[in-house]
Amino acid sequence: MGKTPLPKPLNKILYRRFNQNLKPWICSKKESTEWFGFWPVKSGAGWAAYFGLGRKRNGEPLTDEEKRLMELLVDRVEREFEVHRLWKSLERSDRQASVGFMTAAMVHEIRNPLTALGTLVQLVPQKKDDPGFMESFQKLMLREIN
Repeated sequence: MGKTPLPKPLNKILYRRFNQNLKPWICSKKESTEWFGFWPVKSGAGWAAYFGLGRKRNGEPLTDEEKRLMELLVDRVEREFEVHRLWKSLERSDRQASVGFMTAAMVHEIRNPLTALGTLVQLVPQKKDDPGFMESFQKLMLREIN
């Protein structure tokens, strides 16, 4: 279990193959004497990582069971990537919903006093000679502005 850098020619081939199709690549001995194969870990529409297996010390190929084990490992990691991506999406949606709720509450709190003030201002020309109205109008205006 280590992170061994790949030779540049092999690295280019690997990237090209995974970008063309997201299928495991079993190397021929001509392509690599050190590496047996690579399994891409998909994330969304592309790939995010890969697992690489070196050749066995005894030189034998991988058994079907060992290949299935690699596929299970890749599948498990892909599921973890997907869970992580979904949680990020959920957090982003939750933040957006919170901002929307706060915005609506602020608009409501601003609009209510403005509606009262607008109604009173419309009544002023008709009631400007009524001292009781003008006094209550002044108190109400100050209260709504505050």
